[in-house]
Amino acid sequence: MRSLAIDHLGERPTLHEVPEPVPGPGEVLVKVHAAGVNPYDVSVAAGRAGDIPGDAFPFVLGTDVAGTVAKLGDGVDAFDIGDDVYGTAVREHGTFADFAVARADNLAPMPRSLDYAHAAAVPIAAATALTAIDELAVGPGTTLLVVGATGGVGLFAIQIARMRDAHVIATARRETFDQVFDMGADEWLDHTRDDPVTALASVHPNGVDAILDMVSDRDQLAGYARHVRAGGRVASTIGSADGELLGGRGVVATNIRGSLERATLERLTYLIDANDIFVPIERIVPLEDGLEAFEGVASGHAHGKYVLAVA
Repeated sequence: MRSLAIDHLGERPTLHEVPEPVPGPGEVLVKVHAAGVNPYDVSVAAGRAGDIPGDAFPFVLGTDVAGTVAKLGDGVDAFDIGDDVYGTAVREHGTFADFAVARADNLAPMPRSLDYAHAAAVPIAAATALTAIDELAVGPGTTLLVVGATGGVGLFAIQIARMRDAHVIATARRETFDQVFDMGADEWLDHTRDDPVTALASVHPNGVDAILDMVSDRDQLAGYARHVRAGGRVASTIGSADGELLGGRGVVATNIRGSLERATLERLTYLIDANDIFVPIERIVPLEDGLEAFEGVASGHAHGKYVLAVA
């Protein structure tokens, strides 16, 4: 089968022919129609997301998937052959391929209102955003700063926070202001023109209630966190929230790991089919041109999700 894979850590993915994977107990073989591309996939290829056994190369990349059930492993009774599903694959059988293997517990029926490409853009980014908004206890009247607002996680987070009647401040480039406003942001900070920490202090001298950050390192996030009210919360999706440092100032710090269990996907399906969440896509490219999508995500300047069209 066709796949986008690497032969060594640190290299760019290229097209490979690899054997079709076989689902084990509790697993599902998915015929891939579309696969979302995430920063996590870039980290895997670069060797920043753990080792890959030598006998696993060529290693097929990709985590998010939308497609149809092709085969069922032993003990799987939640799906039937031909069902449309979305979710995440097991690490050993990535989704940048004609077929991928997923744990049945990491799949759910696809939202009725989405096509395959838009469904494939949802799982990791939207689940991470939903988990973060829950952890930050965002509710009516919460003042939330979203740093890195125009990536996949940020655009989903703005929408979910808006649904909970929060006041959302987004950091963004000037050319993306319309996008973050369309998603539900109330204010923006142009991080390319002004120092966003200084701008935040000027506009909100009494501080904010919560920060969700997708891009800052430990020191940068600590700078933002100086403007969180006592008892407030800070969350990072890249491991930059220092609980010891921030906790000493009465701020709760959390490093987010999105949960991709079926219950989380079902919550997202409900919100999507209720027309409460829009799925922002930057570009859809065929598998053969997958390197374009991979490098678009690696650039850090994507304004939404890149998706590979496979089937």
